Amino acid sequence: MGEGRDRSETSLFVWQRFGRPVPPVQNVVVKKVGIVGRTLQTTNQLILNEAVNFSNFKRALRADDQKLFDALFAQARQHTAAISMADHALPFESILLAMLIEQQRQIESLQKKLNAC
Repeated sequence: MGEGRDRSETSLFVWQRFGRPVPPVQNVVVKKVGIVGRTLQTTNQLILNEAVNFSNFKRALRADDQKLFDALFAQARQHTAAISMADHALPFESILLAMLIEQQRQIESLQKKLNAC
């Protein structure tokens, strides 16, 4: 009986971020005593979520640019460990920084090739 009462008092909330519903992996179970627990997204899920959030933007791009868009997010996935350690930043800020690191790596590689010629 006590178990049934606890279950009826338990509510499931889907938190919202920036006016958009958060995927179900971030559901929070709340009891009278407060928040019980939350499952956090993995870094790969965060990156995928941000790419999905920009799907309308991607759709508006030319086909060539859509491939570049996908390549940028693929580059960000090469830095999942660093992104996961940046807990003070918004996920998209960390993803952008990872993209910039990969872009800088490519620039420096091209500069070395030019200097070698």
